[in-house]
Amino acid sequence: MIPRLPMPGLRRLRRGALLLLLSAAGLAQAQLQGPSVTRRPAAFETHLLFAGSDDVHGHELWRTDGTPAGTRLVRDVQPGAGGAYPGELLRVGNRAFFTADDGRTGLELWTTDGTPEGTRIVKDLRPGPEGSMPGALIEFDGDLFFVADDGESGFELWRTDGTAQGTRRVADIWPGMHASMPRVLTVVGKRLHFIADDGRHGAELWVSDGTARGTRLVADLNPGHALTRFDSLFAAGETLYFVAHDEAHGAELWATDGSPAGTRLVKDIRMGINGSAPRDLVRIGGTLYFGAHDGRAGAELWKSDGTEAGTVMVKDVDPRRYRQSAPRELTAVGDALYFIADDAEGTALWRSDGSAEGTVAVKRLPTVATPSQPTGLTRFKEGVVWAWPDGETGLRAWRSDGIEAGTRPIEGVPGAKASPPRHFMAFGDALVFVADDAAGVSRLWLLDKEGARPLLAQKAASRAAE
Repeated sequence: MIPRLPMPGLRRLRRGALLLLLSAAGLAQAQLQGPSVTRRPAAFETHLLFAGSDDVHGHELWRTDGTPAGTRLVRDVQPGAGGAYPGELLRVGNRAFFTADDGRTGLELWTTDGTPEGTRIVKDLRPGPEGSMPGALIEFDGDLFFVADDGESGFELWRTDGTAQGTRRVADIWPGMHASMPRVLTVVGKRLHFIADDGRHGAELWVSDGTARGTRLVADLNPGHALTRFDSLFAAGETLYFVAHDEAHGAELWATDGSPAGTRLVKDIRMGINGSAPRDLVRIGGTLYFGAHDGRAGAELWKSDGTEAGTVMVKDVDPRRYRQSAPRELTAVGDALYFIADDAEGTALWRSDGSAEGTVAVKRLPTVATPSQPTGLTRFKEGVVWAWPDGETGLRAWRSDGIEAGTRPIEGVPGAKASPPRHFMAFGDALVFVADDAAGVSRLWLLDKEGARPLLAQKAASRAAE
């Protein structure tokens, strides 16, 4: 005889069965479609780690070897449909660091080797549910450096070797609860440069060797509490180039060797307080390329060898009066420079060898309403890939080998009406990127000699890695 369950027990059984069925249905959907991709992946030799979202786990950390069978959840850091929202994913050696919220400690720094048991919080820097809100992750001196707030010193510079014991604050630049807010962390040889505010000099350029004693102000470009606006920091060998806005010159190109005496204005390209506003700095050999506005030709392509005399315009791509080519997305591929620019014939992909005569349009691109929109131009093998509208189906992934005939949309990737294809990165001999599928869901795509295809279009394992 089968015993009768009391009504509360029956209700619990039915509720549990219903939840089990709903979970199974959600799992089946997740297995069929695979997770949608929410962040830039981190590439290893044999696999990728990425932040993905499905209906069962929410936003969590996943891994893939490029096959549906090799795609699986790494660990459900915060169980439930909400997820831990992993972010700032960065590879350091054979591990990766990322930020996540497990629902108890708040947003903290985590590390993983790609396995469930090897995925753990590094240290609960700010005990309690608020979290230390880590960010600006970068590898330097064999460790991971980042910015976090431990609840006592505000947002300051930290370093870790991946263990709780090896996690420590580098320096309390603005002592006490005030936050110096280090940002734009940039490695230059054996130096780490960043922007910070110590409460006395305003936001200025700092340098660190990874120790408290070796962390110091480089130069006070705007003396006193006045804030200096920094638009970019770029490492070239042992020299840091940066764009700073001071009261005398406006936004111009500067260089430093990390010392006050070695910090100098490279050239006042546009005299007066407006400044030339250099942007998209990139280096090829001993030459620095960038876009700048000299006040006469408009925003055009420039180059510099680090000296005033050697800082010159490469070419006035659009010589029409009151017009400018606005070069952007500067990308180095071997000895060639690729960029997007406008001239009298419209927007085009350009290539330059550093000379005026060697700066030529590769291919005219379809006309769009916002020609200055970012495109994500990225090196791939001997050419470039990027995102641009095709004029018909929306934003497309494009590729070019440097000649007009070899510049075209990547076939097999549907056009997107909103989010452009993004996060282009090499994975072995292939290219991996994120793009919307036909249903408008962000997926990982792979481009190799067989063409482009979504990695997770077939059944993807939703179980945790074994």
